[in-house]
Amino acid sequence: MTVVGIDACKKGWVVVALGDRGQVAHFIPTIDRIISVVADVSTIAVDIPIGLPEQGRRDADQLARDFVGPRRSSVFAVPVREALMTEDFAEANRISAVLSGSGLSKQSHALREKILEVDAWLTRAPRPVFEVHPEVSFRRMVGVPIEYSKKSWAGMTLRRRALKKVGINVDDIADHAGENAGVDDLLDAAVAAWSADRIERGVAESLPLRAKGYSASAGQTIWF
Repeated sequence: MTVVGIDACKKGWVVVALGDRGQVAHFIPTIDRIISVVADVSTIAVDIPIGLPEQGRRDADQLARDFVGPRRSSVFAVPVREALMTEDFAEANRISAVLSGSGLSKQSHALREKILEVDAWLTRAPRPVFEVHPEVSFRRMVGVPIEYSKKSWAGMTLRRRALKKVGINVDDIADHAGENAGVDDLLDAAVAAWSADRIERGVAESLPLRAKGYSASAGQTIWF
C-alpha cells in the first residue's frame, strides 16, 4: 500500500506518494482525482483544515502555534464555516468577528475554495483523510523549532536536508508535478507524506492529543 501527502498549489494539488514502488510526485487539478494517480493509497494526509468550527476557535490551531514557536505565524486560525460561505472578504471578516470573537486573515480567506473543496470531498474520500500542518511536521522531524521561512534559501535548504535524512529526496521526485507547484508546495506535500507514513505505522502524534486508534472523522486535529 501507499501513503500520500497532499498540499494545495495555485493550479490544483501536489501529491507526494511513498510506497513499495518508492517515491513519486503527482499533480492533480482537483483533490478527488487522487485515486487516478495513486490507486493503492491507504492513508491520506492533507495540508488543509478538516473540521470547520461553527463558532469560536479550534484548540488545534493554538496548540500548533505554540508547538512551532518562531514559525507560529504560519499557522492561521481556521475560519468558522459561515465566514467561508461568502466570497466577500469584508463580509467574511464581519461574520468571523461575530461568531469567533475576532476577524480572519486574508490568507485564510484566500484558501476558502480549497478548504470547501476538501470539506465536500471528505464524505466520498476513498481512504481515511487526516489533517496535517507542514510546519508542525517539520518541527517534529527536525526536533527543534525552525527559525527560517520555507520561502527563504536557508529555510528551503534546511527542510530539504531534513527530508533527505528520513529518506525522502524531493530532487528525485519533482518531475511533472514540479512544473505545476512551487518549491514550498512540494516540500509541504513531502512532509505531509512523512506524517501519513507515521499515521499508517501507528506512531503519529496529534494536537490536541488523541487516543490511539486514529479516527480521522472527528476533525479539528492536526497530526504529525
